[in-house]
Amino acid sequence: MRTCEQTLGLNRTLERRRPFSVLLFALLAALCLACQRDQPLPELPDDPLEYTPVVVPETNMHWQGGMAGEVTQDTVILQARLTVDGKVHLFDVEGRPGIGAFALSADEAFSSAFRTRWMVASGDGDYVLKAKVTGLEPGTRYYYRLLSRGVAESEPAAGPTGTFVTLGAQGTAREVSFAVVTGMNAFAFRFRSSAEKKELGYPALETIVSQNPDFLV
Repeated sequence: MRTCEQTLGLNRTLERRRPFSVLLFALLAALCLACQRDQPLPELPDDPLEYTPVVVPETNMHWQGGMAGEVTQDTVILQARLTVDGKVHLFDVEGRPGIGAFALSADEAFSSAFRTRWMVASGDGDYVLKAKVTGLEPGTRYYYRLLSRGVAESEPAAGPTGTFVTLGAQGTAREVSFAVVTGMNAFAFRFRSSAEKKELGYPALETIVSQNPDFLV
């Protein structure tokens, strides 16, 4: 059993080591980012139409940070980040260069789907793809998937399905539910949580998903 003095000494040792660990992580992340930015980018195909009908494949890839925001009666902003495999390596989820487009449909099976124009994901933008979609129907639930491919791929991969509901037409009313999240201290969570909790991510987010709110603030 440790004495109070031993415990205090151990805590001080850990505190002294922590800045070094953070610095080492920052250096490794910078090296990885530099290597990723040297990777070649695929060329954008000809894309004359703003929205193009598309056959959407089943989900076979995991992207990071997929979200739908700034929803209005007829518009939405979609965003996601291309990753190598969606898993954490050296405290980071490695980004992946490529091209991507968002596919949308009012049908969960993605019949009569359309996609946005192809966009380039590069290290300069942290491999994030973002598109504003217009011309949507008010009060309608839409489903979306990010389609993407890398330099050596001829067929696009499809990310997981996301969903959102456009605002109702003027003069209509309905019940809505939402959750508010604030104060998410990533640094404390990353360095002070157990390995098991780190794999789970923020536990509160799982609870929020189970409640199926209309939107998150």
